[in-house]
Amino acid sequence: MHRCLKIAIKPSREIRWLCFNAGKLFNCANYLIKTGSAKPNIYDLYNKLSSNFFKLNLHSQTTTKIFSHVVRGWLNFFDYIKNPHKYPHPVKPPKFKSRRNCFHIVSFPRKNVKIDGSTITLCYPKNHRIGKGRRKKSDLNFITINTNLDLSQLDISEVNIVPKYGKFFELQIIYKKKNCKRKDKDRKGRREEGKEKKEINAIITNHSNYVCNNNDKNEERERDLVCRKIRKMALDPGVSNFFSVVIEGVKKVS
Repeated sequence: MHRCLKIAIKPSREIRWLCFNAGKLFNCANYLIKTGSAKPNIYDLYNKLSSNFFKLNLHSQTTTKIFSHVVRGWLNFFDYIKNPHKYPHPVKPPKFKSRRNCFHIVSFPRKNVKIDGSTITLCYPKNHRIGKGRRKKSDLNFITINTNLDLSQLDISEVNIVPKYGKFFELQIIYKKKNCKRKDKDRKGRREEGKEKKEINAIITNHSNYVCNNNDKNEERERDLVCRKIRKMALDPGVSNFFSVVIEGVKKVS
């Protein structure tokens, strides 16, 4: 089970720069699909924007998520044009990000996140650059965020930075939670089901021995088939009327 821990943070210059690159890459992918120069496919967008400046400033996981958001919006729009009766409201194609709030979600995988108590360090990609005009690699390699929470015991799988209307940013820590109680209950239920199946097998074998005492071969074959069907029905956990099946399927031998 995955859970999310949300923390409001102040937007530093580095965080705003990463979210700005994500928003610009979203606009580039949306423009290619809208003009028809790219197909609504993640791999096609990834190949055509491989040398894009904004793509080089982000991790590969972030770029695939951005492309998936754009592709999903266009596929829903095309499906609405073909089958408008499926949707209760009209579906529009994805819009471009505005100039003032050109921000988008940035995600960091677990391998690019380091945790030391309550501080989180986010690693920049290797090809990160300072700005569009300079085209030089930046000396900044890490971003440190202090959460004032003990994160050492959490099994973190992903960290996201989500812009909220450009005023403040939200740090989303996605972690796994262990369900010890549910596992114990599942183990007990499996043991009880195993005992019940063993008892049912014993009942079926007794019925088959009782029925197959006649010398007629045709009757023996028919009763064997009945016994096999009963066994399948009895071992099926969705069947509740096991005893009614036994009474209807098995006949006494005179």
